[in-house]
Amino acid sequence: MIDRAETTVFLHIGLAKTGTSYLQTMLARNQGALLSHNIVYPDDVSLASARKGAITSGNGVAFAKFLGASFPSDQISTLQILPTISSALDAGRHVLFSSETMSILDDRSSARQAVDAIRALGCRVRVIAYFRSLADYALSDYSQQIKSGTTTLGFVDWLHESKAASRQDRVLTNALGVFHEEEIIALNYETGLPDLFRHFLTRALGIEDVSQFEFAPMRVNRSLTEVETLLMRAMAPVFTNASQARVASDAMLMSAPETSASRAISSHAMELIRARGEEGLSRINRLLGDDPVALASGDIEVHEAPERKLSEAEGALAAALAGIIRFGKVNINFE
Repeated sequence: MIDRAETTVFLHIGLAKTGTSYLQTMLARNQGALLSHNIVYPDDVSLASARKGAITSGNGVAFAKFLGASFPSDQISTLQILPTISSALDAGRHVLFSSETMSILDDRSSARQAVDAIRALGCRVRVIAYFRSLADYALSDYSQQIKSGTTTLGFVDWLHESKAASRQDRVLTNALGVFHEEEIIALNYETGLPDLFRHFLTRALGIEDVSQFEFAPMRVNRSLTEVETLLMRAMAPVFTNASQARVASDAMLMSAPETSASRAISSHAMELIRARGEEGLSRINRLLGDDPVALASGDIEVHEAPERKLSEAEGALAAALAGIIRFGKVNINFE
């Protein structure tokens, strides 16, 4: 069990592409079981969707704003952050917030002031962050950009333009600019698989007896296959916003949630990832200690096979479907 000597505010900041949506689904479904272990997972409008397995930003978006992250919506209120923590403190309970948005930390000064306000209440802070092998992370990050229609580039060209190889290191650097190193619980995502929620409960939250928890094998927000990626690249130029792109990508994801994504990478792409990410990988692994992440996991295949291309007819059909989504305002309900 968790040391109850001091109320702890757990901040699960992701990282992105480390099963965060799945963990948020399981946390929402196990809100009562967490409370039985004296951990409050505060209510949020996202919890109903999360319980259904939908992709959400978690219950920590308001906390991210409390840390200084900027959001276009003024409807996000931070007024209940300190009262929620104070209430847990009075009841001898811990608090858990989860959202990738808490990893932004662009305004370190505001973030430090917010964290100091929590410490002043008499609480300790623990930041939970999963890290994964660089090539695996880059492939998953690329798939996410494709899903939202952000890029139409092939993987190698995207690597040249993106900062994917060093993104995990930048998040860690920002976190170390706000939190003390001993406050960061750094974990290896690949070690946590295939039972990531159990790993989170035992290794991140320190819960030994997990018999009260629901464990559901499910995939939330999987990566795209090679063909799905090509289809999205053909459709993206037609879309005018990410919402339209997500209609198309969600249709593919939700219709075949258990489909395995492509795990192939060229030696050229691998060298790009190594050159841009190796220095940051050393910093990450210093924090991970005896459970380091690698340049690439054993699931990655390195080969020089030519990239598959859509035929002209396939490309035309994909563009036509994108036009229907854009102008027909197609809305697919997966419930």
